[in-house]
Amino acid sequence: MFLKIIRDDEARTRSLQILLGQKAQAFDASGRIEYVQDINSAETLEILQQRRPDAILIYGTSVVKNAVLDSAADICVNLHTGISPQYRGTACSFWPVVNDELDMLGATIHECTPGVDSGPIFETVHSKYEPGDDLHTIFGRAVMVGAEAYVRVVQRYLAGTLSGVPQVLNLGREYHGADLTIGPELVARRRLARLRATGGSLRAAAPRKVRG
Repeated sequence: MFLKIIRDDEARTRSLQILLGQKAQAFDASGRIEYVQDINSAETLEILQQRRPDAILIYGTSVVKNAVLDSAADICVNLHTGISPQYRGTACSFWPVVNDELDMLGATIHECTPGVDSGPIFETVHSKYEPGDDLHTIFGRAVMVGAEAYVRVVQRYLAGTLSGVPQVLNLGREYHGADLTIGPELVARRRLARLRATGGSLRAAAPRKVRG
């Protein structure tokens, strides 16, 4: 309700358009796109059975179930907009703001397994908070560095040189949608408002990259 009252969807669209600019164009390959209602639906499985992919590349879906994962002859890879294993699950560009850990903003490219954001890591990249960023811009920066890392991971896969590092899951936490209550939302917005007012930083670090 709070997000509806402040028209957060409109703010998200506006922030991402400003950040991404011309990069926000639609993927221009309409003849190769199949739209489905649910990533785990029978419709999806039928398409995968027809295509028989060696690899499935995943981003921005609900939890992918075993039937879809098993449809790849070789591997499933996921782009997670959070630093795993410390931040796994939902809204992982949001929680580092709440927790005063802007050095933990970024993305992880990992093997997609039945566990949430828990498969071996192929590459980790950190994004940087910029003065004036809001929650949506912070998310957009994580997507941008993650997309670049995703390309590198796919290139290594095609070259036959891809390797991953197992995650130590007790180092972090898995966040859920039920955790997104008004309390953390207000904490995050207050922190960013204070940053805008002071021009300071909350333990923000320069971008860095770790390859598996």
